[in-house]
Amino acid sequence: MIIKINQEEIAEETAFDEAIDKLVSLMRDGTIEEFKTYDVENMDKINNTYTNYTVALYNNENQEGEPVRTVTIEIYGEEDNQTIEIDLGE
Repeated sequence: MIIKINQEEIAEETAFDEAIDKLVSLMRDGTIEEFKTYDVENMDKINNTYTNYTVALYNNENQEGEPVRTVTIEIYGEEDNQTIEIDLGE
């Protein structure tokens, strides 16, 4: 499942923070598994207009063991006109 957030919906200071807030919201409504912490495992940045994050979600504070889910967050566009896509995987 891919979640798309347009510029008009971004309320947080950064698009990445908005993406994390969306993941918390999806957890609270039962769409994804419960998690307590996250770890950015990989970040690829191309120019200032595209960033791709691989984020592991853990159900413990120590980030031990396997993550409950790994998601991909893509943020693209100019700073004042960004779009976020969150790929929740399987």
